[in-house]
Amino acid sequence: MIDKISKIKGIGMLHDSVPDGLTLSMAVAIYAENGRGKSTFSHLLRSLSDNDCTELLARRSLRQEGAPYAELLIGGVEHTLSEGSWDQTWEGLHLFDDHFVKENVSAGGVIGTTQLEHLLAYALGDETAETPEAVEEALDECCDGVNSRLRALLADFDIAALRRDDTGDAPRADVTLRLMGQVLPLTPADAAAPDLSEILGPGARRLLALALFFFALDSDPMLPQKTVVFDDPARGLDRRRKTRLAEALMGFVGRAQLIILSHDAEFIRMMRERGFGQVLELRRSGVYCVFADCDIDAILAADYSDRFVEAEGFMSGGHPM
Repeated sequence: MIDKISKIKGIGMLHDSVPDGLTLSMAVAIYAENGRGKSTFSHLLRSLSDNDCTELLARRSLRQEGAPYAELLIGGVEHTLSEGSWDQTWEGLHLFDDHFVKENVSAGGVIGTTQLEHLLAYALGDETAETPEAVEEALDECCDGVNSRLRALLADFDIAALRRDDTGDAPRADVTLRLMGQVLPLTPADAAAPDLSEILGPGARRLLALALFFFALDSDPMLPQKTVVFDDPARGLDRRRKTRLAEALMGFVGRAQLIILSHDAEFIRMMRERGFGQVLELRRSGVYCVFADCDIDAILAADYSDRFVEAEGFMSGGHPM
């Protein structure tokens, strides 16, 4: 697990964001308005897995001359980012973010060959069996696990079948969905057939990505030694599905270190109310942003005032200010 963020320098809005270091608990919820650096923080953590720091170098802090630098204490061992690379990588991270959705489900509104190739690899996980029967069994297990999570998240569709397709240049997933009583291929061969890339809206595609991600967590025997990070998991979901998502996330508390980042203050309060003891905020401090304790109730109260109280005053004849 990530014990402590010791130092961050020269990385986007996170320059000097932990001046005294920040110790993390096993369940951390982080609220941040758009543009405060939460996705940059996710990129920082992702780079630990493969030492690909391209995104971090592109997000170098403006008005800073030094190269991006960071120190993270993980499992009692200091990991240092310096001169464009980490001194060691870390395999103990599961990260759900836009990159995961783009790689495994859809890029924007497009569900293409690349996504289907990645989806197959992700569904099989560490499955090394070479026989068709073993692969089919693994994919059936994935299908059942994903559908269980889709039902829990109140999705209006599920996977009717998940198979391996070897007809292209590389193996890819052949996915059939059950939607509104019909069984339809995820990417139809007939150009005149319904295109599920369009039928499944952003929220539905995100539910599919979440269910796939949850399946991988459920299948990981080493999960208690790992850190699971969700960057804006509730984006595009209505309140009922956000509530179900919050309940699903709570199922991992105690099973792994859990870090939730969101610009949705209501969702952060859901996590706080369900037992997240450490609630932080990425807030502006001068030019950049810092991690600080968060009063999520005050943020929601201010948001209510901005949306309703001033508008009601204006409509009743008073001044909105």
